This record gives sequence, C-alpha cells and structure tokens, in this order.
Amino acid sequence: MVGLAGLLAGVPVSLVLPHENLETFRYVTMAFIAAYALGASARARREQRAAEDERTLRLAEERTAAITRERTRIARDMHDIVTHSVGLMIVQAEAGPLVLRSDPARAEAIFDAIGEAGRDAITQLRVILRALRGQTVREAQPGIESLPDVIARAQQAGLDVTFEERGSPHELPVEVGIATYRIVQEALTNVLRHAATDIAWVRVSWTPTTLTVEVTDDGKGGERVCGFQEGHGIVGMRERAESCGGTLSVDPTVFTVTASLPIG
Repeated sequence: MVGLAGLLAGVPVSLVLPHENLETFRYVTMAFIAAYALGASARARREQRAAEDERTLRLAEERTAAITRERTRIARDMHDIVTHSVGLMIVQAEAGPLVLRSDPARAEAIFDAIGEAGRDAITQLRVILRALRGQTVREAQPGIESLPDVIARAQQAGLDVTFEERGSPHELPVEVGIATYRIVQEALTNVLRHAATDIAWVRVSWTPTTLTVEVTDDGKGGERVCGFQEGHGIVGMRERAESCGGTLSVDPTVFTVTASLPIG
C-alpha cells in the first residue's frame, strides 16, 4: 500500500518536474518508503516479542499457581489422613490397657481397630505418594459414599455418632464428595481429640442446589474445643469448602462445623 501510494504520488509530480529533479524525487520517495517499511517491520517485531513475553509470563504464572494449588491439596490430604488415623490410634491405644483388664473382648476389638486405622492410612498415603511421583493413580479418593466408614471408625474409637440425612440424595461433583468426606473426617477427629464428650451427630441435608454438612457434639466440650479453632484442621476444612465454591463456619463452644457446598 505504501509503495502504491508513492507510485501514485509520483504521477502528477512527473508532469511538472524536470527529468533530473524527478529522479531525485523518486529516490527520496523510495528511501522514505523503505525507511517507513523498516520502521513498521521493527515495530511489528517488537509488538510480537512483547506479546510472546506476556504469553510466556502468563503461562509461567499459571503453572506456578497450579503447582501451589496441588501442593496445598496434597498438604490438606496428608494432614487429614495422618491426624485422623493417628488420632484414632492414640485414643484407642490409650483406652486399650484399661479395657483389657475389664473387658478383654472389647479390648481385642480396639486393637483390631488400631490396625485397621493404620492400614487405611498407609493405603491413602500410597495414593498420594504415587501422585507426587507423577504415576497414574487409579484409586478414587473417598467421597460421600464412604461416610459410613469414617463414622464406623469414630464409633470404634469410642465416639457415639448418630448419622442423620434429609432430602433426596443425588449425584455430586467429585470434588464436593471428597470435600464432604474430609470435612466430616476432620470434624469427628477434633471431637475425639479435643471435646470433653463422647457424643456427636453428623447431619447431611440435600437440596437441588446445595449440600449442607453439619458435625456437632452435645455441647459438653465447652471452652476445651476453642484451642484448635484456628489450627490446621479448621483451616483445611475451610479451604476444602471454599475450593468447591462453598463456605464453612465453626462454633467452637458447642463445637459445630457447618459446611454449605453448591451442587447445582
């Protein structure tokens, strides 16, 4: 287009200028056109490099964010698995010698539960380690369908847990199912370890758009449960709820954990 403009501009000029001046004009015009083209090309290359640099930076930031999210997820899983399983094992191991003298049959069940908790922890940790090594992980993480298992383990540890469900269950997003399981797991572990009570409820309420999960004790824990309000367990539960677009609240005096998770 620039060359065509220069050519057209030379047509009327050639009618009024002598031949020598016309040649000079043509050279000047062509030099101008060449300089303009070089400048435009350089500017285009600079803009292209700037766009490529911006794209590279954006990809690097996205990779860093993805790595951070994955590390946070793994840290939450490690915390939940270790604290839950080890917490159950400690509670039962401390009760074992006392029960052994008064009720040998129950003591045997307690020691069986300790072994089961340890084996379950090893199985779940192996899944995480394979993921860290970049290996294919075929085992699905436990979801809401595994709530009876985590409740049963808490009951084996001496916690009287009542499960209540309201509404019509339906299919959940995978991440919501995992979050539900881990929140209940961590909340029951906190009741076992911190609350001065052996009674708890797990309530699950379904609506077409929201799943509400509540774990509460009988209110006898009082101030004893306040110490872990801002600990890793509460932080991890809140992060799990927020990662699904939900919310989590804690009443530390009665110890009630309530998670509201969108499913619609």
